[in-house]
Amino acid sequence: MILNRKYQNAVVGKNIYSLMLAIGVHRNDQSVLMLDDENIGIGHNFNSFIGEMEYQLLKLWGEKWNIECLKKIEDFSVNSHVIGIFNDVQILGGRSPYKNLREIFRKKPGLFPKDFFVKFSKIDRDQFDQSMMGYFKRMSSLFFYSHRVEEIGVHSFKEIPQKIVAEWIQFLLANKNSLEVKEFLYSLSGGFQGILCPNFNALDFYYLPLKTLCPGYYLDASSLEKSLLELFVSEGGHLKNTEIMNWEFEGGRPKYIQLNSFEGVIEACEVHYLGRIYDGPPLLLRRPEKKYGSFEINLKLSELSCAPSISDTPFVAHICERQWLGSEFPFLQVVCLPSEDKLRVTQSYQLKLGQNPKLRADDLIPKIKNSLSTLMSDKEVERFAFSDNWSVGHEHWSGVRGRLAINRVIAREFNAPTSGRELSNFSYLGPFSSPSLGPISILMEVKNLAH
Repeated sequence: MILNRKYQNAVVGKNIYSLMLAIGVHRNDQSVLMLDDENIGIGHNFNSFIGEMEYQLLKLWGEKWNIECLKKIEDFSVNSHVIGIFNDVQILGGRSPYKNLREIFRKKPGLFPKDFFVKFSKIDRDQFDQSMMGYFKRMSSLFFYSHRVEEIGVHSFKEIPQKIVAEWIQFLLANKNSLEVKEFLYSLSGGFQGILCPNFNALDFYYLPLKTLCPGYYLDASSLEKSLLELFVSEGGHLKNTEIMNWEFEGGRPKYIQLNSFEGVIEACEVHYLGRIYDGPPLLLRRPEKKYGSFEINLKLSELSCAPSISDTPFVAHICERQWLGSEFPFLQVVCLPSEDKLRVTQSYQLKLGQNPKLRADDLIPKIKNSLSTLMSDKEVERFAFSDNWSVGHEHWSGVRGRLAINRVIAREFNAPTSGRELSNFSYLGPFSSPSLGPISILMEVKNLAH
């Protein structure tokens, strides 16, 4: 493909969200170049495991924007489990709303009012599931038709059809300073929002518990990306797989992007950046003071023997111990992908200037082994050469809680690294934008940018 010298839009980072944005912008009669730099990934948290609200939002998006692969999102997804492990207590979720709520109550009764069991025992499970699934679908429509992300607030979540769920959320709010409540929400926040921060706002007390009631899905992101990319290119969009070597800004606006390819320099009037933070000059995102990176260890599932009830089903496990809260290594995630014969372990660590991720990884191996013992036997854990399989991951977490809107971006020049100006015509979407609704926030921002 021969590239143009100038584009109205450059979309940086290839993933589901950036492709949806590129398709939407291009359909508004604007030229679009998608830059696929393998160093810029959005991570697995936002790209693989979704809940019912995200599932219905993607489906509705396909219907309204006439994107066939999103209309048939069921062809790219399978049901999955979501496992929460809190101080060695394992909660199996991702099933029906009724089963999910019952499981949380069985394993963590301290999170519920004293009269919960009496009320819960009188519930008709089919009617409960039907009403909650209808509620999740209505919420997806609300997300899609809202004009601005900031329109979504606590009021948006209050019309919960099941009184017992509303009472549970009010109990959590009334006990927001409880350590048990905080560690519960902290782990959910790491998995669902991409945020590792022990301070919660009122919206979190609605969104996170409701997410635990949603059925879970594993999204075949690579196949969905392929279908979206084929559509983008077939409609006249341009794609380039290359590394970005440099940026140039003029008057606080993007001027050109230097590529590591024979095209050299490409001009772009608008730049949309979706993915891992670019850590070199002259571009620097104003990001939270506390932030977390990750490293991954990929093991072969065929060499393990996980619990029979989950070994044939994709699952994601969010592991959080009480003593980890506020530490440099607060969160561990385990992903099981039977179709890929893979068990992926992702460990968070606080990003600090000048640190060596390899040294941090070696220090954390004992901690990871101990955490994995909640999913498999100690004997099985000891069989694996963890230090030979680890790599720096694309997963990132924000250490602060922000607004639903995207963060602002700052450019810094090579010859003046301590100065800079806020950019216009440059948008960033990703973990460090502290999205309170996780992937939903990103999707809402994508829709607004595309129009």
